[in-house]
Amino acid sequence: MAVLLLEINETTSHFVDKFVASGRLPNFARIRSEGAFVRTHIPDVDRSDPRFTRKTSPWIIWSSIYTGMRPADHELIGFGQDTSHLWGKYLWDILAEANKSFGVFGSLLSFPPRAAARYYVPDSLANTSDCFPESLHPLQEFFLLGAHNYSESKFGVFAKAGFELARAAGRAVSLGVALTACAQVPKEILIGGTAKADRAMLHSKLVFDAFRRIQEKTRPDFATVHFNHIAYYQHRYWRAAEPELYRRELSPTDRRFYRDVAARERDEGLYANTIEDAYVWTDRAVSHSMDLLNDGDVLLIASGLGQRPYD
Repeated sequence: MAVLLLEINETTSHFVDKFVASGRLPNFARIRSEGAFVRTHIPDVDRSDPRFTRKTSPWIIWSSIYTGMRPADHELIGFGQDTSHLWGKYLWDILAEANKSFGVFGSLLSFPPRAAARYYVPDSLANTSDCFPESLHPLQEFFLLGAHNYSESKFGVFAKAGFELARAAGRAVSLGVALTACAQVPKEILIGGTAKADRAMLHSKLVFDAFRRIQEKTRPDFATVHFNHIAYYQHRYWRAAEPELYRRELSPTDRRFYRDVAARERDEGLYANTIEDAYVWTDRAVSHSMDLLNDGDVLLIASGLGQRPYD
């Protein structure tokens, strides 16, 4: 029996329920009806603490999911920490001791790579682009360039990223997905700001394409892959998706960008379906993940935390 874990950061039951009910997420609906749905909680958390959200950030809570340890015990609080020195053990460290094969792709705070893995790609905010097999190294270079320069528009960064993506095409990722990525910046120049929203989804598309290819080749006993696009879109576009949940008047922040309410509403109207599209793509990824399973294998979907509308 093998286990495949899909890590979908900050998925909310609000949108899962909404889009399952509308028929847009048939694979999530199947999981709800044929599988098990479990809600966990974070122990020893004081919600009255002003730093409550700082102590329950995704990069902290995912480490608890991987280790089974309370945040106060594992003491992993930010990107860049070396998890190989943790006095507790990550799940994949335990698997290695039990002589079970494993693969890790993009899990938060998973740096540095573990030599025992069949493949190992740390998160896209890792200290370096160290990963293996070597065929995945150009892609991880591309991810780190994108993550560390997300808001930049420097020609040198684009040129370096394009070079790394060209090296990855056909080896780590399919040519079609690589070409879609290469077209991102020209599309932003031609279409404008709305095209920039595709960057977060592009990362997940590249991750999943590379993951499927390496997973089919290696078939470890345990495999995990991390997605962050839903978290990003909910942070940026929840009001565009459900404006009725928010105040209509301009906030002090809104006034920095919009002349009046109508201008903001015209802008947000362009992104009204962004969150739904992200969930629909994820539902298709769930279906493709099922195709990777053999009889008797187990598919797990985990989400660290969630979100709510915040005005």
